[in-house]
Parts: sequence; structure tokens; C-alpha cells
Amino acid sequence: MDNEKVRKGKKSSVQKRIYRIHDLVEIYGMSKATIYRLMDEGKFPRPVRISNRGVGWLMAPLDKWEHDLEGVE
Repeated sequence: MDNEKVRKGKKSSVQKRIYRIHDLVEIYGMSKATIYRLMDEGKFPRPVRISNRGVGWLMAPLDKWEHDLEGVE
């Protein structure tokens, strides 16, 4: 499934609720390094632990981050 179509609100019967770093790189067009730098600066949502060694980002904080960015531009 194309993640960008899900994120843009296109019609889809299933929406992802947890995104992995590779999803964020594809969706936002930023490198992993940039995403982690923004997190360190408090400018990007932090991930949640989804397993012993895995983390993912929840959809709601990403939506809020996107909404907050729209107000800046």
C-alpha cells in the first residue's frame, strides 16, 4: 500500500497506525539523520517502543506535527 496515499487522506479501507523510520523517510522526504536531529531538537514527535528492539511513530502525533507545521508556513 502506498503510504503517501494513506497519509494524504485518499480513500483507503486500511490506514497504518504505526510508522517505521523507512516510512517516514518516504512520506516526508527527509533523511533518517534529519528526522533524528529534529527529534533531538524537540521539533519532531518521538517514537514509541513496539518490541524489544523496534520503535515506531504513532499516527496522531505525526498528524499534530503536520498540522503545527501548516501554521508556520
